[in-house]
Amino acid sequence: LPDLETYADTDRAKAAVKSADKAAKEAAKEIPVLLQNFKIISSKDLQVKFPDPPEPVLEGIIGRGEKLILGGSSKAGKTYSLLNLASAITTGGKWLGHKCRKGRVLFLNFEVSDARMAERNRLLEGAGVDMAGVDFLNLRGAQFDWATLIEALEYSAQRMSYDLLILDPVYKLLAGMEENN
Repeated sequence: LPDLETYADTDRAKAAVKSADKAAKEAAKEIPVLLQNFKIISSKDLQVKFPDPPEPVLEGIIGRGEKLILGGSSKAGKTYSLLNLASAITTGGKWLGHKCRKGRVLFLNFEVSDARMAERNRLLEGAGVDMAGVDFLNLRGAQFDWATLIEALEYSAQRMSYDLLILDPVYKLLAGMEENN
């Protein structure tokens, strides 16, 4: 005959495991989705994990592979500011007082016509801004989804070795939204 005490312990063990599993599943349901994928980390652990700053593109502002959004009201000069940033990167100059590491830039224009972008380039060059090293992809009026854009950006960034991709203006990529909303 089996040892009834061992059998009883096994049932209790199975019940305890089942209960613990159920409690873990319930606890996981309570954790917000965002926190299931991203973990909170202490300052000390963060500094240990990343002892060095990212390779700078725009010193103290943007590192290689990072993102920056430039916002402002309509007609505030965002595009001209970004064109100046593009020039500063391609020449290794400064932008808003910050040193830029020399590199290649692709400026994706979603808003103004090709002729208007050419005019802006001439105006900047007339003011002494070197635009010769900046590449442009004018997509005004183009219809595409995010997957198509990302595929094109990844291809361009890898194939052409771009250090900076500028998307202007960002609101044009937000389907159904207006610039000032």
